[in-house]
Amino acid sequence: MRLEPLVESRKVHVALIILITIAAYANTIQSPFFFDDHDFILNWEKTRTFASIPDFFAGELPQAQEGVYRPLRSIYYTIAYHLFGLSSAGYHLQSIIIHSIASLLAYAIISRILRNAGAALAGGLFFAVHPLHTEAVNTLAASFDIIGCIWYLLAFYLYIRYREDERERKWLAISIMSAMLAFFSYEIALTLPLMLLLYDLCFRRLAWKNSLKESLRYLPYAAGIITYLFIRFVLLDITSRGQYLAGSFYHTMLASMQAVALYLGLTLLPIGLNFIHILPGGISTYTYADHNTGAILAQSLFSPQVLIAMVIITACAAIALLSWRKHPMLAFSIGWFFIAIAPVLNIIPQATLITEYHLYLALFGFCLIAAHLFSSRLFLAKVAGTKGAKIAAMAIAVLLILSYTALTIDRNRDYQDEEQFWEITVGGAKDSALAHGSLGIVYSDKGKVDEAITEFTRALAINPGYADIHNNLGVAYGKKGQYEKAIEHITTAISLQPERAAYYDNLKIAQSLTDKAR
Repeated sequence: MRLEPLVESRKVHVALIILITIAAYANTIQSPFFFDDHDFILNWEKTRTFASIPDFFAGELPQAQEGVYRPLRSIYYTIAYHLFGLSSAGYHLQSIIIHSIASLLAYAIISRILRNAGAALAGGLFFAVHPLHTEAVNTLAASFDIIGCIWYLLAFYLYIRYREDERERKWLAISIMSAMLAFFSYEIALTLPLMLLLYDLCFRRLAWKNSLKESLRYLPYAAGIITYLFIRFVLLDITSRGQYLAGSFYHTMLASMQAVALYLGLTLLPIGLNFIHILPGGISTYTYADHNTGAILAQSLFSPQVLIAMVIITACAAIALLSWRKHPMLAFSIGWFFIAIAPVLNIIPQATLITEYHLYLALFGFCLIAAHLFSSRLFLAKVAGTKGAKIAAMAIAVLLILSYTALTIDRNRDYQDEEQFWEITVGGAKDSALAHGSLGIVYSDKGKVDEAITEFTRALAINPGYADIHNNLGVAYGKKGQYEKAIEHITTAISLQPERAAYYDNLKIAQSLTDKAR
């Protein structure tokens, strides 16, 4: 029996990608809700009825989650609620299915670009089991952003089909429709026209003399982006989700360059993953909670960590430019990575500086070039000859896939218990007020009030102006019967964020208990 037809079979490839994705994430099914899941899934009443759809398009979001415009994502939440209710297992199953679909699209795109079935399978599996995807798949609220990535990848794939035979204009039409769905699902999708241009420059050798004519095919995508931006910024006045670090665009960009260097490092060597990362000097992932003004302003162009980041970014740009003609695959892969992360680099302020799930789309660039290297005769050809190179490349690819899968399964275990998750997060980010505060909430909910007070106190030592922590510490003191301290901290929370209705409710409870205790 010949194995070649079986090995080259697309059906076998699809089955392998689905089965290995399920194997890598099967241990997530019983993991609980946590963090933003409470706001978007457990407590958001708007998702309980489809009558809320007009509100979603008007930009309505849970309190403290404002600043983004993803109306279709809110509809996805509503559909999921009607399918799964409040069953975390149902949401985790959905997350695995969504990630499997995205991995199959990555496989399909790589297959179209490389024209090598084995390389496409390797690339699809790299994408499916890369450990950096664990945050996107495990954090259920964030997993809905993957749907936007699916529309993005589908639009890109269909554009390739159209460019291969421009008589088949149906592919272009469906690609444009998919792009529109992507734009209103996830803002990162707004980079799609740049990615299409990059594809044409690298693989279609776009003729500059016909650039005006060539650019017409991008106009429908650009029109979709203009429509989205007009609705968001002009009609709804939804600007940004945060502020520049210490109010400085310059210092924010210095930190963002370090974020890029960290992103590249985690992509190449996905170890030390954590929900919160701390940059050298004490700058945290979640800047709204861990706003270390001193560390932010201490940065300069001549800071060692900034210089290293600048060298890495410059080297990547130089490699992409120099390889554009002779090695377009390398240029395209580097370009894809940087274009995909551009929207989250705080050029427009975000609530976070570094988040692993923001690399979801960017990782495709890495998977493409990795698949290309494993299929290319350039890789190990000089060492072992063509046959030896293929065997060595296959062995390394299998070893890498197995290693990624093992790391993914291991990282998934961190998400299986909320208390364990935040203890691990604190261990990797001891200077994060958010990490200590979140662990304190878990302790408080479990009745470990003394431990909760300790964590809240540590959080306030890092960020004395963190309103939520003052409120939570006040509630914890109330549970201990220390009502004066409870009132003091809840009152401080109100002074910091007077718009939060829950704080006033907690203050009334504390005052009522104080009166009863007298």
